[in-house]
Amino acid sequence: MQGIETAASKDDRSVKILLADDQVFNLILLEDTITTNFPNATFETAINGKQALEKVQECDAVGSPVEIIFMDIGMPEMDGCESSSLISKLFR
Repeated sequence: MQGIETAASKDDRSVKILLADDQVFNLILLEDTITTNFPNATFETAINGKQALEKVQECDAVGSPVEIIFMDIGMPEMDGCESSSLISKLFR
């Protein structure tokens, strides 16, 4: 039917996504899965919460903000909960 999108439809919008996980396999799997439905997505990756926070700040500083974040909770150096809390405080 014309004008109706299904869940399987590909979305051609560009979106910047941050993937934060200390397991490289998970980063690869997430990126592959997301790219299937959002082929124009661009990705930033981080292997701990501290890097995730830094990436969000860096992207925002250059005018290319992260729009979606997938964050693991249990990571070394700074966990996902602490990182998410700090990221949230940046944009209040």
